[in-house]
Amino acid sequence: MVPLRKRLGLSLFTRSRAKSYLHRIISNDPHFCELSCQELDALSKFPIFREVNKETRNKGITKKRQSYLDEKLPNVRLRFGDDVRYPNAISHVLPSHSSPLEAIQSTNQKVPARLSVTKMLTKSWCELRHAYDVYAEVPIFEGRAITEGKEEHQKLEDTTHTLAEEQRNFENDFEVEIPHDKFHNIAGAWFETLIKMVNLFTDGEAREVLCHGYLNSQSCHLVEGPVTGDEDILISGVIDHLLLSSKNSDKMSRVEPVRLEDSVVSKECKDISLILHQLENAEFDLSNNFEIIVSDVKTRFTSQIPSQATVLRASKLQVMYYRHFLEFLGKTPSLTYEKLLTNAQRRGLDVNRLIDPGKVLSMLAAGDLIRSDMYRLKNGESIGFEPFDNDHLTDSASAIYDMSDYHNLIVDARIIEKYGDFFEPWQKPVTLKYFASRLAQMYHKIAPLLSDKLMIEYYCNGDNFHNILFEYDIEILRSNCFNSAQFWFGKREIEPIKPNIKNFLTYCKYCDYESVCSWKKAGNDMCRRLGSDLANISKN
Repeated sequence: MVPLRKRLGLSLFTRSRAKSYLHRIISNDPHFCELSCQELDALSKFPIFREVNKETRNKGITKKRQSYLDEKLPNVRLRFGDDVRYPNAISHVLPSHSSPLEAIQSTNQKVPARLSVTKMLTKSWCELRHAYDVYAEVPIFEGRAITEGKEEHQKLEDTTHTLAEEQRNFENDFEVEIPHDKFHNIAGAWFETLIKMVNLFTDGEAREVLCHGYLNSQSCHLVEGPVTGDEDILISGVIDHLLLSSKNSDKMSRVEPVRLEDSVVSKECKDISLILHQLENAEFDLSNNFEIIVSDVKTRFTSQIPSQATVLRASKLQVMYYRHFLEFLGKTPSLTYEKLLTNAQRRGLDVNRLIDPGKVLSMLAAGDLIRSDMYRLKNGESIGFEPFDNDHLTDSASAIYDMSDYHNLIVDARIIEKYGDFFEPWQKPVTLKYFASRLAQMYHKIAPLLSDKLMIEYYCNGDNFHNILFEYDIEILRSNCFNSAQFWFGKREIEPIKPNIKNFLTYCKYCDYESVCSWKKAGNDMCRRLGSDLANISKN
């Protein structure tokens, strides 16, 4: 049989591109036999037909990734089923037996399902890929982009905050094992966020700051008041970067942080209560002269920002979520206190559980900010936050919070000298409720200063090569949140990318599901029909 390229009379130049996307999708269409090689060559030069990269999808795939795909793809096929129109292709219709949120829930029945801000960005790439990943029930593969991105974020955090290094040094030398289970990790994360929010005012910036909100499963809208029941789904987030900036500064592409160390708040203060008092006294001056910019950091392999509109739109939405969560966490401290406790409970944690004394000492080693509060708890004094001070459950467990054993466990004279005052029975224990109290108060100090200017920072090899400043738009956020919520609660079908060649080249080329995606196969058929129409037009 004579090869197609010879029957078409293609030139050597054209033959060298015979494997291009255009030729792959039309090679089986007889109508194209009637197009001249010049016409085919002209079509090949259209931007939408150009190959983004000549490497095939599977070239260079590692054994580790192949093993990952061998586990993931059968899981997706099992839950979605096959598409009856295309052999070996997976259906793109949402499974009827469970919503995406229920699919998440099925992996851990002991705690309520919860979402994250990034999970709310269902259309950041292709929503069908997002849906397949949800039902695959395996963690996302951490390739080079994710690994290097995490490393860059950690470097930025370590540069801004010395907290982690000081804590690690203490834990390495400490004579008693410090727990690192899920409960104590959350306690540590809340403590770190508290310290970082104070750093925002002393140093002008803070990184990796926790925030959260709730999404009502009935209305598909964000909860802006109290959490009323299980229908309010937790959405957690980690803000990459907060910057305290002067309102009068020019913010064309960069935001310069303003340090208020010792001018408004004390840098080496050992009492968070005093910090809160200083911020309260400076409220008028702060609101008139300063603002807090919420920003997200994106890492890139090259010094180029993404060209896909969906990616940029999702990045902006991500920062809008953070801005919205901070605003409403800062409205009413007593309400935020309850939201924080609900946050912990939705993770299956006991908010009345005692935090291990060793963990508390490691926190004190990382910063003296809570030292005065620890004395207050030890002596049974109030901390000045009524929802916590009046909580009877806090007092009920006090008899069993006792550090006396540390006199026998610790022989390091430096530790005894610095923390020996705490090695006795405490009248009030340290629980998650304590950290929820102080966090609620600090959120309240941040919220009034939030700017409507938001930012995305792009980094490549440690270089901040580009920033995008844009405006917060609550209506855009609400509209997109509603759309994503409908997906998660199974109230609408999946909305994949538009089926055109440009999108297939851009979004499908390195997708894990490219070879089994029924949506792409249907799109290819549509493109072939388009090719037939073009051939008929040319003939006429």
